[in-house]
Amino acid sequence: MNAPDSGLLERLLGMVRVARQGDGHCAFAAGDFCYRWQTEASFPAPVRIWSDGMGMDRGFAWLNGDQLHLVTTDSSELLLAEMLGWGEGLAKDFSGMTGLSVPADDSGSRLRRLLTEKGYEAAEPTLIQRSLPLQRVPAMPDEPAGYSFEVVDDSLRAEGWAAAYRRAFAPEMMDLETRRNVSRCPLYRQELDLVTCDASGQVVAFALVWFDELAGIGTFEPLGCIPEHRRKGLTRMLIIEGITRLLVLGARQAIVTTTGGRRPANLLYESLGFRTERVIRVWRRPRAGNGHS
Repeated sequence: MNAPDSGLLERLLGMVRVARQGDGHCAFAAGDFCYRWQTEASFPAPVRIWSDGMGMDRGFAWLNGDQLHLVTTDSSELLLAEMLGWGEGLAKDFSGMTGLSVPADDSGSRLRRLLTEKGYEAAEPTLIQRSLPLQRVPAMPDEPAGYSFEVVDDSLRAEGWAAAYRRAFAPEMMDLETRRNVSRCPLYRQELDLVTCDASGQVVAFALVWFDELAGIGTFEPLGCIPEHRRKGLTRMLIIEGITRLLVLGARQAIVTTTGGRRPANLLYESLGFRTERVIRVWRRPRAGNGHS
């Protein structure tokens, strides 16, 4: 895999930030986008940027596997239609692709109307994006004996993080080089790269927090714990520790995203005061010949 283009990431991230703060379309929080780009994008990435006559960026489309991500800095339906057409055309070049999917925020009526007209249908998974106003630190439970908080500060700890990720989210994969790419992102802060270790020093739980200083928003992505260490409050403690550090940095809001089917995670976030801000559905359309024209 070729190395990520840091200049391109900076440019795309700038559009994500503008879209989130204005009336554009964007299913990502800034931290979500950084993490997914650094861990999922292939390079050179199948991405196209649209600019206006003055050279100002208006949005981009990124084809990631069979999923087309659309980000616009304004609410132009014409621009969304052009982006969707570009993605559909590019998808046809991938002979093994059986269909195309587009994540869309439930509040984005223009994109949902466009997708419906094009024969797309809302499908699973549904992502729930929750937010928490940061005013005070939730009460920290007693720390279980035999565990300690650490940060990912060297290659050995990064390798332990990657191993814990593979255990927590099997069969998803994570290698050391991909993990290193994460720490090269513009929004990455080592003091927000939190892990819990057991008595032997093994990483057993992790919480990577992204801080968008311009928006005052912290995003938890990813969060996880290996199976045999669950139900001990480790992830809860990592979230509270992350909130504590975000408040020191001046953050005003925290965001976490998960699928609707992850019941333990959803219950945890709700218990900490996170409330649903956005619902993001994946809209799918099979290739021509599979029931749609």
